[in-house]
Amino acid sequence: MNRKLLHISFASAVLLALSFLAGGCRAIEKAAVDKISQIEITSFEIESIAPVGLKGLDGEFLVGISNPTVTVTLSDITANILYKGEEFGRFQLDSFVLKGHSKVIYPLTAHAKLNSITSFGILMQALAGKRDDFSVRVEGTGKALGFSKDIVLDMKLAELLELMSKTKSENEK
Repeated sequence: MNRKLLHISFASAVLLALSFLAGGCRAIEKAAVDKISQIEITSFEIESIAPVGLKGLDGEFLVGISNPTVTVTLSDITANILYKGEEFGRFQLDSFVLKGHSKVIYPLTAHAKLNSITSFGILMQALAGKRDDFSVRVEGTGKALGFSKDIVLDMKLAELLELMSKTKSENEK
C-alpha cells in the first residue's frame, strides 16, 4: 500500500474517531441535562414574609433541593400562586446555582406581586390553614453544560406546606 494513502487513511480514521468521541460527549452532556427533570424539592420553610406596599411581598425561604445531576444554574424563576385555578399572585425568585450531585438547603429570596389588595388577606388564610383551593406553579430555566431546559413544576399549596413540617422535624434531629 502506498505510504501517502496509508497516512490519509490513518488521518481519516483519527478524524472519524474524534467526531464519534465529540458526538458521544455531547450525547452524554445532553443526557445529564435531561436529568434536570429529576431535581426535586425535598423541604420548604418560610423564613420571613414582609409586605411591600399594598400588593407586594418580599419573602425569604429555605428550600431543600435534591439534584442528582450536574451543577445547574436556575434563572427566570417564577412561582405563580393559583386560587381555584386562577392566578392570584406571582413570586419572582432571584437566580441561583444548584450544586451538582447534592442535597442542599438553599436560602432563596422572592418578590411577589399580588393581583389585588384583598389577595394579601386570602394568602394569609391559606398559610394559616385554608389551602385546598390553592396551588403553585413554578417555572424557570435550567442551564448546564451549554444546554438549557425549561422547567415546570405544579403542586398543591398543601403539598408544599406539608414539606414545611418535614423541614422542621429534620432540623430538630
